[in-house]
Amino acid sequence: MTANTLHRLRHKRGDTFAFATPLQILVDDTPVANVTGWAATCTINTASGQKIADAAVTLAPTLLTIEVPGGTWGWPVGPARFDVMFTDPAGRVAHTQTVEFEVVRSETTP
Repeated sequence: MTANTLHRLRHKRGDTFAFATPLQILVDDTPVANVTGWAATCTINTASGQKIADAAVTLAPTLLTIEVPGGTWGWPVGPARFDVMFTDPAGRVAHTQTVEFEVVRSETTP
């Protein structure tokens, strides 16, 4: 996945899906330094809400990584989106903002 601040995020169909971003989790306006025991889940959907894939989420104190193992050849071309749902050790749930991106056709295929 490539990012450019002037353009919408794009993902070429068939590429491995991987997305990483800096992360700061706040609880009562205080940054969380230890994410041990936290769970994170992510589902990638079309703009109409049809599930495309479940993504593996890796949490580190300052980095969030989302990856879908295997290829994405079966993904539909068009707008897509995801968010990440966090659950802390006490069972409290919070979501990130929704990330929107475009799945675009690959010119070279296997």
